[in-house]
Amino acid sequence: MKKIILLISIITLLSSVCFAETTTGNNAPQTLSNKTVGIFIVTPTTFKINDPTQNLLIRKASIFFPAKKFSVLTLETTSNAIKSYRPNNRSQNIYSSQYLSHEDIQTIAKELTCDYAFLITINKGLPSMSTSSTYKTSVTCEFRVINVQNGSYMAHKIITKDVSSDNVRDGIPTYGNAYSDALERALFDLNLDVSNL
Repeated sequence: MKKIILLISIITLLSSVCFAETTTGNNAPQTLSNKTVGIFIVTPTTFKINDPTQNLLIRKASIFFPAKKFSVLTLETTSNAIKSYRPNNRSQNIYSSQYLSHEDIQTIAKELTCDYAFLITINKGLPSMSTSSTYKTSVTCEFRVINVQNGSYMAHKIITKDVSSDNVRDGIPTYGNAYSDALERALFDLNLDVSNL
């Protein structure tokens, strides 16, 4: 008789534990909500980012901002927002085109209801001749993660890559995909600590 009572007690205890685990798993309130991140690229007027570099950028962003914690806007969404913002706020003249500032990106990101802006700024240096037919320059890639609400930097890194070209148009060196190549090489080296987000 004691064995039967002991067996019933064990079954009852196991049933209650299993029920508690099932209830906790199914009805637990979700306390974490995904934060929205926008990727913004600010480049010289002549700079065009190619598809392989864009794909690498998206893959790298997915490492920094994993889907379980973040929702990352598409590059199309953020680039369209920049195109809409520029005409009313910045010059469109190719010779006097103004860079979008930190504050501009913060404003655009707020309009997109982003929590964070992953801002990539590309700057090119002045060309210099290394041989009689080859021109060199440096491309600086600045990576910033901005808290959209207060404008503070959550992460910041600057990487500079040298590029060269032997193409000249109207007496001015042209670098074609060299800028995109510099960004791609910078992305391979990029490591951001965003554990505080």
